[in-house]
Amino acid sequence: MSTNPIITNIDITKYRRFQNFHGITPDFGKYNIFYGWNYSGKTTLSRIFALYDGFSENKKTDDNAEFFLKTAFGNLDISQTDKIKVHTFNSDYVKNNLFFEKQFTSNIIVVSDKATDIIETIKNLKQLRQDKTKILMAFNKQYDDYEKEYNQKRSDYAIEIDKFLTEKFTARNILSIENRLDKSKLNDYILGDSEKEAKIKTLHNPTKFSQIKNIDPIKTIDVQKLLLMLYKSVTPSTIIKELQKKNAEEWVKQGVLLHKDNDTCLFCGAKLNQDYLGHLDEVFKSEYDSLGASLMDFNKNLNIYCTQIPAPACIIDSYQNNYQQIHKLFNDELTKYNNKINAIKKIINSKYNNRDLEFKTKITLNIDKINNVIKDLNDIINNHNLFIGNEVEEKSKIKEDLKNCIIAELLLDPSYKSAMKNLEDAKIGKINTEKEIKDIDNQIALEETKISDVKKGANEINKILKRLFIGNSNIELKVEQKHNDKGDLIDITKLYRKDGKPAENLSDGERTAIAFAHFFTKVQDSINNKTSKNEILFIDDPISSLDKNHIYSISVMIKEVIDKFNQTFVTTHNYELYRLLKRKSENSVNYYYIKRVGDCSTIEDLPQELKKYDSEYEYFFHQLYEFNQNNTNTDIYLIGHCARRFLDKYLEYKIPNNKNPLDKLIQYIKAIEEDEVKYSILYRIINDESHVHPEILFDKGYLINAVALLLDTIKIYDKLHYETLMESCKLPFQN
Repeated sequence: MSTNPIITNIDITKYRRFQNFHGITPDFGKYNIFYGWNYSGKTTLSRIFALYDGFSENKKTDDNAEFFLKTAFGNLDISQTDKIKVHTFNSDYVKNNLFFEKQFTSNIIVVSDKATDIIETIKNLKQLRQDKTKILMAFNKQYDDYEKEYNQKRSDYAIEIDKFLTEKFTARNILSIENRLDKSKLNDYILGDSEKEAKIKTLHNPTKFSQIKNIDPIKTIDVQKLLLMLYKSVTPSTIIKELQKKNAEEWVKQGVLLHKDNDTCLFCGAKLNQDYLGHLDEVFKSEYDSLGASLMDFNKNLNIYCTQIPAPACIIDSYQNNYQQIHKLFNDELTKYNNKINAIKKIINSKYNNRDLEFKTKITLNIDKINNVIKDLNDIINNHNLFIGNEVEEKSKIKEDLKNCIIAELLLDPSYKSAMKNLEDAKIGKINTEKEIKDIDNQIALEETKISDVKKGANEINKILKRLFIGNSNIELKVEQKHNDKGDLIDITKLYRKDGKPAENLSDGERTAIAFAHFFTKVQDSINNKTSKNEILFIDDPISSLDKNHIYSISVMIKEVIDKFNQTFVTTHNYELYRLLKRKSENSVNYYYIKRVGDCSTIEDLPQELKKYDSEYEYFFHQLYEFNQNNTNTDIYLIGHCARRFLDKYLEYKIPNNKNPLDKLIQYIKAIEEDEVKYSILYRIINDESHVHPEILFDKGYLINAVALLLDTIKIYDKLHYETLMESCKLPFQN
């Protein structure tokens, strides 16, 4: 483990009051003390060091800031703040790590790392939760409105189903039907209005129908055979022609058959010649006669279709409309068929009488079409018969068909689809927002856990407070529990006075003491965890808000820990603290002076006057004396500070009461019987000069006169005191 200092120097091209500052001689050592008055740049310097906290998270600083630390690891700029660990205590630490609830009106205090950031985060999270809660309320209202619209639609369709069911049907029954439907084929479930009406009628009416026989199809006719006969031409014999002339052909043909086995004519009684009868029989058996016989046989078997088919009224209601439509089609086709049969019969008769002629004609029949229609009618008849034979099951199927149809209509209803989408969007919005609120609550709980961690160190902080107040601390931390917004118990820290009453209206000094105690517990943790040898300590003006009674305690505590760290930096405007700290071996300490030149800050080697005096009061006197002798002093900005602080300390010595400096000055002026107005102006000049920026300094002549009046007054009215200061500062006496 290296014992060499980690940080050797600092380069600040631009940051706040530091401009073009490129390092200090000598380099930083293990123990470094910076002395400088208020507004000189001490806190600005501490803020640079505070950035190097061992983390790489984005740091907030000026946009145009440009600086780096020279270290054993090379030059580290703002992008490399994780390379080293600096524990920094300054005014920002007080603001960032302490939070007083309701500021000065409550004794609830949060003491934690980055407490202000944590409290601000909790505040922002609670505001965000409030905003999200409003959004959730809006989603809840939307959800309720859309749910009413959604449920109303389902209720309307459920009522439609309920009308044709014997059992009760409500919107709650819709889901089971909806789940079984194929959402990609909803149109397949839709029934026409007449079909729907017929099915509903079937359900409502008791069965009054009978079983029905199937309709016989029309027999096939050999049209091709008929056409061949019509196309065939046969010439009759002479006898046939003669008989045809006398219209006796059929009469003779019947007579031959009748007298086939008789010798005597049954009509006239004359003797019959069997040879002649045989000749006539052969004539009628000729091709001509054969064609005629075939035509008559074909004509005999060719009849119109006159079978009675069931009327629509015989069919149950659920099939009746469909059957009626097909029944009408059947009648239309049957009329065409029968007309064609009659026409064909006439053609056959005409051919029979003119067998010697060729009949070239086209004959088409719609038998196949009629038989297809008959098949459709028979299908309905079969369903009708099935229903009659199994009414309960069939009515159950009708119910399912109707339910499926109406629920499909519901799912296809644009207004229902819109309501369903709106409801789903509102539901998703609710779920997402509820999750966001839950996440926010978890974040709040996490942040509250961070601030409640002080419970572990409350006793240690109280011990340090007692040390700071030299065993007489008037305040004490107590960890208690309270309910948070969610009703959960969380740890909170409260401040109490010695008398047991809540500590309210804390002074700046008390707040600073609590913050320093918290800082010191963290320092002790690093020491106990054995990490401090590789870490750095930077303490900026630790008693800026504390009274002089704390100076000794602070100096002792700092001396206890500085050797436990790789490197220590302390800045102060308090000469007494500087004096107490500088008693450490001179060889191990580097002393620096932070001051403002014009509007810029710089760091120099500590002036010899500050090194040699044991009292800041002597240093102030020496500076004022030199300025009074030589008004060209380039450090004129510091003279106002010197004059004010010198006068304050002088008045503390002369008038040791609790009055403010101006009242003490007036009391003193009255005692020496001088002009109160003149000295009130003096006080205003040196007081204002110690606080303003250089660009608005009073005229130099006012400050020259004020310093001269201050020194001359002490010289005249407190001669021994004046001469003692001259001797102590080794200044030449002048008449």
